[in-house]
Amino acid sequence: MWFVLLAALGCTGGVVSLKESGVPVTTPNTVSDADTDADTDSDADTDADADTDADADTDADADTDADADTDADADTDADTDTDADTDADTDTDVCADTPVWDLPAVCPPACTGGCVGDTCRIACNDINACSNAVLACPDGMGCEVNCDGVNACSATTVNCPDATPCEVTCDGTNPCADIRVNCPPTDASCSVACDGITPCMGGVVVCGEKACTTTCDGISADLSSVVCGPSCDCDPGSC
Repeated sequence: MWFVLLAALGCTGGVVSLKESGVPVTTPNTVSDADTDADTDSDADTDADADTDADADTDADADTDADADTDADADTDADTDTDADTDADTDTDVCADTPVWDLPAVCPPACTGGCVGDTCRIACNDINACSNAVLACPDGMGCEVNCDGVNACSATTVNCPDATPCEVTCDGTNPCADIRVNCPPTDASCSVACDGITPCMGGVVVCGEKACTTTCDGISADLSSVVCGPSCDCDPGSC
C-alpha cells in the first residue's frame, strides 16, 4: 500500500494528504512555539534592561549621595580650618604688652607722687621741680611722670621701667623743653603727651619694641624727634 502511495506521488508531482490515505497525521505547531519563545526572550530582555537601568540609577544615586556627602564634609573641614585660622590670628598680637610685674612691698622713694595700685607716680609739679634731673622709674611696676610747671622737667631724662608701661605728661609753659624719654626697651608700651605753650620744644622720645605714642597740642608743642626704632606700633601723632 505504501508503495502504491509513493508511486502515486511520484507520478502526479502533487501533494496528497495523508488523511486521505487513511493515516492520521498531527501537524506540529512549530511557528506558534517559536513565536512564544521569541516573546519569552523579548520579555527576558526587557526585564534585563529594566534591571540594568534600575541598577544604573541606583548606582548613580549612590554616587550622587556620596559626592554630596564628600562635598559637605569638605565644606565642614574648610569652615573648621577657617575658624581655627581666625582664632589663631585673633589670639596672636605681637604688639600687645607683656609686662613683667614685681610689685614692692613698700612704695619706693622715687615715687614722689605716691603709688596707686601697680603704678608709681613721679610728681614734678612746680617751677624747675625736676629740671636737669635723671628720673628712674622703679622696675616691676608701671610709671607715670607728671611735669606741670614752668621748666618743671626742662632738660630732664626719664628712664622708664624695663618691662612695664610708662607714661609722661607735660602740661603748662615750657614744662618739658629738651626732655629725653627712654621708653621701656621690651615688653611694655610708652606714651608721651605734650600740651601747653612750647611744652616739649627740643624734646626727644626713644621708643622700645612695643607701642610708642606721642601727642603734641598747643603752641609750638612739637618734640624735636621721635625715634621709633624697633617699635611694632610707632605713632608720632601730631608731634
